[in-house]
Amino acid sequence: CCCCCCCLKEIMEYINRAKKELKALHKHVYAFVHNDNQENPIARKIVSTMSLVEKMSSIKRMYQVYALVGLVMFVSIVQHAFKIFSLLVGTVVPTYFSFKAIESKEKEDDTRWLVYWVAFAFFSLIEIFADTILSWFPMYYIVKLMILVGFMWPDRKRNLSYILYHHVIRPYLLKKEEKIDEVVSNIKDQVRTGVEKIVSESKTFNEDNKEE
Repeated sequence: CCCCCCCLKEIMEYINRAKKELKALHKHVYAFVHNDNQENPIARKIVSTMSLVEKMSSIKRMYQVYALVGLVMFVSIVQHAFKIFSLLVGTVVPTYFSFKAIESKEKEDDTRWLVYWVAFAFFSLIEIFADTILSWFPMYYIVKLMILVGFMWPDRKRNLSYILYHHVIRPYLLKKEEKIDEVVSNIKDQVRTGVEKIVSESKTFNEDNKEE
């Protein structure tokens, strides 16, 4: 019971502290948006725009701030929802259809989904470097979802994965295939040599310990 009382007390203290901070923030924002003599030119432009909106629509400046904050939160929630949805569409759906293709006797559907996964891997590789910047754009995950749907489009002429593979990925890999195979072979040899060396040294170490 004492433990519950202590936890409840800490929660209440945290809530009261948060209220004080919100009040201080509200006071600061209120003073900012109602100061028509801002020294910073960007701040002066923001305040003058809010003042103009207030005169034209009778929407008070703080209500404009609330609306802007609400809009940002709404966009953030939508972005997050589309991020999860695009992940599901881009992985779960193709995985099931790939399973169906493997289990079927036809070869054409196998090729189709192999092309999809190659294009998806290429797209994901680009996204590793571009995601940090592009994810800040409001429509990014909606566009990404549309691209992934395009990757799965039934019509081959309009299928984005087919177009990307045959016009970008395939020509590049055919041109660089020998060099890539050489690099992969060298890496495999180095890994094999390293593993064999570790195993050999481990055996020698164990034998020395047994003799002692």
